[in-house]
Amino acid sequence: MNIDDILNGLNGAGQFVPVSWESDVAVAAPHKGHTVRKAVSGVFRSGITYDNMGDVIEGREDGTLPAENAGLPWGEWIVFPYHVGHKGADYVRLYPAKGAKVTATYTVDGRPATREEVLGMMTPSARAKAENGETPLCFTLKAANVVSVG
Repeated sequence: MNIDDILNGLNGAGQFVPVSWESDVAVAAPHKGHTVRKAVSGVFRSGITYDNMGDVIEGREDGTLPAENAGLPWGEWIVFPYHVGHKGADYVRLYPAKGAKVTATYTVDGRPATREEVLGMMTPSARAKAENGETPLCFTLKAANVVSVG
């Protein structure tokens, strides 16, 4: 999808919207030549300010998050707080709805695969991130990877 279609589908600040996206999984050298894909779906919000989220405020108070926002780790805001640009690509900022489940499914060369199978094929850095198991407080998704909004 293009960024304009995505932003139009988000229905304004703070609305709860189902979103799905797909992306390639980084595979280790022995598995090069295989196409490994991850499909993610869930209910998300957009147009909110990270610093105003209850989990962020709590994390800043209890020391699990930095005391101050350091800004975007990469890219720049095109339309705050929805649209980030980086190296000529468009990204959308989404926040998982509190209590909503974010689900992921995998394929290897087009056939369904288990999470465990895919973990065994990933690069060490991608595997470490995936094994963390925690849903992030926010997602910055490449617009080209978004399959559906709403």
